Amino acid sequence: MKRLLTIFGIAGAVTAAIAADLGREIRVRIPFDFMVCDQRIPAGEYVVRDTGIRDTVAIHRDAQRNWTTFHPLGIRKLDGASETMLVFDKIQGQHFLREVWVKGRHTGLLVPQGKMQREMTVQTEPPLAVVAVAAR
Repeated sequence: MKRLLTIFGIAGAVTAAIAADLGREIRVRIPFDFMVCDQRIPAGEYVVRDTGIRDTVAIHRDAQRNWTTFHPLGIRKLDGASETMLVFDKIQGQHFLREVWVKGRHTGLLVPQGKMQREMTVQTEPPLAVVAVAAR
């Protein structure tokens, strides 16, 4: 039990460090409607940032403060991200935010799948189309 708590503690600390690793706001124009976890979000200009609250990242429209938050997991690339980007899975015509990367960083954020995405993934033949949107 003590070992399990230690593992969860380390995983939480790593995820918090990765979320803070965004370092700044990422501004991006997303040309299609998309989902974050189970929330549908319309196309538009967005900001992705660390909220400062334990392990929580937020995405919101520039002109509004309607936050959509998620608790990401950490992921790694051996050679680092080639550009700052949001990566989406496209399943049955619907886009789902999957990853957030900052140029040059070896760590990124993995967005948890929502119920709708899990159900659609089971019904779809792999591979899933992936769309990457570079941040400005």
